[in-house]
Amino acid sequence: MEELVVAELKIPELETLIEEVRGLRADIRELLQRSLPPESLWDVKTMARYHRVSEDTVMRWVREGRIKSSRSGSKLRFEPRAKPD
Repeated sequence: MEELVVAELKIPELETLIEEVRGLRADIRELLQRSLPPESLWDVKTMARYHRVSEDTVMRWVREGRIKSSRSGSKLRFEPRAKPD
């Protein structure tokens, strides 16, 4: 029977690897959330929450033509997860 050899890592190296894995897991969770299929158009408030900015910032992006939007009456609507240019 062959002997299994396990690489020896010191505690600080293990802690670094554990933190890297945690970071990668968080990145994967975020990517999965962003890749979900859209259900409906978003309003300004939802868009601001998704991008973690204020509603005023979203409105500025619209005025500057940095993000595509459509109007439904007086309300702006956005494709879910749209990114500003």
